[in-house]
Amino acid sequence: MAVDSGIALMGLPILAIVGVIIIYGALILIDSFVLWIISKLMNFTNKGFLRALGASIVLSITGLIISFGFGFIGNFLPSVIGMIFSLMSFFVSLAVSVLLIKLIYSESWLKAVIAWIGLFVVNIILSVIFGILMIVLIAIGFAGIFSSFA
Repeated sequence: MAVDSGIALMGLPILAIVGVIIIYGALILIDSFVLWIISKLMNFTNKGFLRALGASIVLSITGLIISFGFGFIGNFLPSVIGMIFSLMSFFVSLAVSVLLIKLIYSESWLKAVIAWIGLFVVNIILSVIFGILMIVLIAIGFAGIFSSFA
């Protein structure tokens, strides 16, 4: 019985890692599709899906780096200053994302801001949906752990 519980305990981190990778990859693909639609609707000069995919990957990686950087520093600060760092993280990420959209697509600031707003709204909706999915995946992992002890 000890072998089964050990396997079940190892399953939760693996399930969580695989789930995060799949969900993050799905979010990048959905963001690419949304950015591609936005580029078509706003008549960007570079409207290809591969450009949208590349932009989504670059935006995701830079967003992660900014979030982790500000989050890491914020952990070592008093709570009020840490909250200010979280807010700063959002605004720095916003500015960098708009700048990257402008540079990748060679468009005006206004078009870059509108494209970012479109992505932001879609990401809020998708974050709620995929957040619920993550909770379900983690619950399934815990159910597997606890069923192995029975």
